[in-house]
Amino acid sequence: MVKVNEFNEVLLALERLPPEQTYVQILTNGLDAICHHHRGRPPVAAIARYLYEDVLLALAERLQKVGATALVYATADHGILWRPEPKTGEALIVIRDERTDSRRYAKGALLTPDSKQFSCYGVNYTVLAYPYVFNPLTGLEWGVHGGISFQESVVPFVKLEVI
Repeated sequence: MVKVNEFNEVLLALERLPPEQTYVQILTNGLDAICHHHRGRPPVAAIARYLYEDVLLALAERLQKVGATALVYATADHGILWRPEPKTGEALIVIRDERTDSRRYAKGALLTPDSKQFSCYGVNYTVLAYPYVFNPLTGLEWGVHGGISFQESVVPFVKLEVI
C-alpha cells in the first residue's frame, strides 16, 4: 500500500510496478468532500470534469505510456443529494426529529412520512426519500447522503479498456 498526497504521485508510482499481472486500487476524493464543507456553492461540473480529464484520462495515458494493458473501473461509493438551486423553486423539507443528528437517516424505526425502515445486523434504521431531511443543512453543507433518493442511490460506473 502506498499513500500519496497528489494524484500525480499515483501516476509516477505506476512506472515502478512489475510488468506481470498487477491489481491496483486507487481511492481519491471526489464530490463527497465538498458537499459537506464548502464556502459558496461548489463548482460541481468543474470538479467532475477534473476527475474525468485529470484523473481518469491521465491514468489511461500513463498506462499506455508504460505499455500496460488494463481494465480500469471507476465508480463512487454513493451519490449525493445536492441542495437545490434557489431559482428552481425546489427546497428540502425539514422533518425535525431530535432523536437523530443526521440529515437523511436515523437509527431506530421512526415512523415519518416518506421514509422506509429496515434492519441491518439487528439494528433498525429509518431512511428518508426526496425531498425530506431530519435536520436542516448547515451554511457550509451543499449536499447530503444516507437516504434513499434517486440522487443518492445512482452512481457512475465507468469501464475503460487500455490496450
